[in-house]
Amino acid sequence: MSGFYSHFLTLSKSPGYYLPLFFSFLLNMLIWLVIFWRLPATANWITLHFNIYFGIDWIGSWIQIFIYPLISFIIIILNLVISWLIAGKSKSLALAVNYTSLLVQFIILTGLITLFIKYFV
Repeated sequence: MSGFYSHFLTLSKSPGYYLPLFFSFLLNMLIWLVIFWRLPATANWITLHFNIYFGIDWIGSWIQIFIYPLISFIIIILNLVISWLIAGKSKSLALAVNYTSLLVQFIILTGLITLFIKYFV
């Protein structure tokens, strides 16, 4: 328990540690909001993934679009745990893991916005 507490203190003292996590959670909430705001809740099949080489390569019911924010939230939690485990050994690697979480959120948000612009506007 003391390892978690010391990691929490490190996160709370250094903006380099908590800002990427804060913005990761913020972007994840934005992903959820974009889906709720722009997705037509219908029983029809919708495009879930678009590939520039092959076009539409994954379709499904509208509820399956929630796989994206769920996976991105799981990535945030996993990166937080990994950062906690390695913070005592390498603070720069823990920081890189936190920024990786932010990068993943940005990529998923960009992909969803592109998908919505292409097929739902």
